[in-house]
Amino acid sequence: MRLKIIFILCFFLLCQHSFAQRKIRSMDDEKKEKEDEIKKSETQPLSERIHYGSGFWVSFWNGTTSVLLQPHIIYDITKDFKAGAGINYYYISQSIPGINKPITDNAIGFNFFLRQRIAKQFFVQVEYMPMNFTTYNSYGDSKRIWGQSFFVGGCIESGHSYIMVLYDLLWQPWDPSIPSTNNYATSFLASPLDVRFGFLF
Repeated sequence: MRLKIIFILCFFLLCQHSFAQRKIRSMDDEKKEKEDEIKKSETQPLSERIHYGSGFWVSFWNGTTSVLLQPHIIYDITKDFKAGAGINYYYISQSIPGINKPITDNAIGFNFFLRQRIAKQFFVQVEYMPMNFTTYNSYGDSKRIWGQSFFVGGCIESGHSYIMVLYDLLWQPWDPSIPSTNNYATSFLASPLDVRFGFLF
């Protein structure tokens, strides 16, 4: 009986040891793979780590016409983590309740973003975007201001093209029916959702 117990214990310990060795080898392989990836990214020529792209958007919705051009540059910090910056140009023509004439504007600004791959073609992104645009109050008075947006969202890349859906955490609704000379719209976009299409080169 004792021999059986000793045999079972020895067999169990051998199995545990074998499993532990396989796990260690697997962890070593994963560690080596990550180290090789880091070394490869560190030795990658600068020209291969920089990419150029351009986002665009044309919309005709609810009395609003908008056109977006967004050339940008992206730097691969690692294979899956990227940083970028760009210039934004928006043309907007919209009808606002309470204001008798259509509103048109040429807005320009910048954007700075970080993008992390979480799946083969899917990235999450955070982006800060200051924009200089014309804003109006409920009486139709106008002035130029710098508005700020902070976006979070996702991006799907397919080949050299992408589609992106972002949400502006700083977006504030505006009610033009409130009669006040200080009641100016402070958010650049009419909605907190921002959908973009683009290409990478």
